[in-house]
Amino acid sequence: MPRFNFELVWLKLSGARWPRNGDIYELKEPKALGFVTPGKGTGGGEYPAPAGTRIIAWVIPEAIAAGATAVAAGFANHDEMASTVVPKSVRSSPAYDGYLLHVTIRELNKDFVLVGNVDNAAV
Repeated sequence: MPRFNFELVWLKLSGARWPRNGDIYELKEPKALGFVTPGKGTGGGEYPAPAGTRIIAWVIPEAIAAGATAVAAGFANHDEMASTVVPKSVRSSPAYDGYLLHVTIRELNKDFVLVGNVDNAAV
């Protein structure tokens, strides 16, 4: 029996905007953003992002269709931010294979402003 997804119901009832791949969001106020490092045994953490930080949503349509309530994202200047976000001890691990931000759709709607899409600068 499928588990009831309260977050998904809340998002639908609240009229939340569902992100599209390549959407660019700007953080309204300082906020800790969660990140994961997909390499085996490398972990993740939080980064205290300042207001004005821009992220790009990486949306997998099949995941959204299946009821996902979060997306992976990267900073607009993702590669440059690695040394600031991910500890050196993790980055130097042979298992390290980059990092991803984990952002819920609720956070995108509450804490960010949609400012564009990589395919067309303004939305």
